[in-house]
Amino acid sequence: MAATPDAYPQLMILIGPATALLFAAGFLWAWTLDRKRGYLLLFAAAYATFATGMGLQVLARPGDIGIGVPATALLNSAAALALATGLLRRSGRWPRPLAILAIVLASAGGILWFTFVDDRLSARLICVNVGVAALLGCTLVQLADLRRGRRVDRVVFWIVSVFVLHFIPRALLLLDLDEGAGLVPFLGTSSWLGLRLSTAVSGAALAMVLLIAAMVDLQDELRDERDTDRLTGLFNRRGFEERALPLLTAEQDRPLSLIVCDIDRFKAINDRFGHQAGDRVLAGIGAILRQVLRRRDVAARVGGEEFVLLLPDCDAEGARLIAERVRLALMQADFDGVPGLDQVTASFGIAELRPGESLGVLFARGDRLLYAAKRDGRNRILVQDEAG
Repeated sequence: MAATPDAYPQLMILIGPATALLFAAGFLWAWTLDRKRGYLLLFAAAYATFATGMGLQVLARPGDIGIGVPATALLNSAAALALATGLLRRSGRWPRPLAILAIVLASAGGILWFTFVDDRLSARLICVNVGVAALLGCTLVQLADLRRGRRVDRVVFWIVSVFVLHFIPRALLLLDLDEGAGLVPFLGTSSWLGLRLSTAVSGAALAMVLLIAAMVDLQDELRDERDTDRLTGLFNRRGFEERALPLLTAEQDRPLSLIVCDIDRFKAINDRFGHQAGDRVLAGIGAILRQVLRRRDVAARVGGEEFVLLLPDCDAEGARLIAERVRLALMQADFDGVPGLDQVTASFGIAELRPGESLGVLFARGDRLLYAAKRDGRNRILVQDEAG
């Protein structure tokens, strides 16, 4: 005898929408902690929309359930679109509109076609599964660089990948659906229970990872605010030391150099043009350093007009070339809002890490070289033991 919706395990019926609503509330709560993170609202919308779609199936009467499937399918597609957009916005990107539009139109068109023109249940369900997988797969292509990012970003990428891949067996299960029997008998089969369970488990795992990622994002932002010099956008001394110490340990078998830089006669700039002008000069220097440095380099403002640059996998001669680029860029810079300022120069001291040397000793050597460069006439670079 065919099963009816009333015969299904109540837990299996309710676990999907209830869990999705719970996670939607979790994303909404996380958004209230930091309202700049609009992607959390997209995640909340995705899970709320998904819960609504599943709820239509749960609440529909047997005679109306065939209408509930296309509505659920369309809502699931909308949830996938919100989820994909949220994933991209979290990384500061936007969906590719043409690709997304093509996938949405193809999926929605297939759902409607196989509902009102050629009534085929399996085709409808396959359209929504393939559409969701395509939307998220397209998103993964844009987020491929997360595989080399922070640990939390790598976890997000691979969990989303697993979530996308799980739609393949779902679609294959639907190929065996008996079209003549209709939807109601199908809802009592092990295939249907497997689909619901896979949706609940994979969706919950993805939501948990995204919530954890949101908390890590917030924690990292607070740490960056604590460790960043607001005027220049570089690290402050605390932020520099926190990031430099692991590099010294990791680079013991490879060259590592430190550049200490100080703006020449900065007090005279403040006295002549005012402290606001001096702040503009410091901010401009920060911008120059960010343009010159490599991805792994660490730059900080450690004093009023003193800067330090740590260069992994770079010997003293390579550091000299970088310092020379900075020196010339400063001399050629036109600092906005400081009319009459002819030229800004700086002096540099460069020290290469010696075996077993601590950060404090390395910095002290670089600092001595910096002040030797100033004694020698300023606007120059002194390397290693050239101070004589």
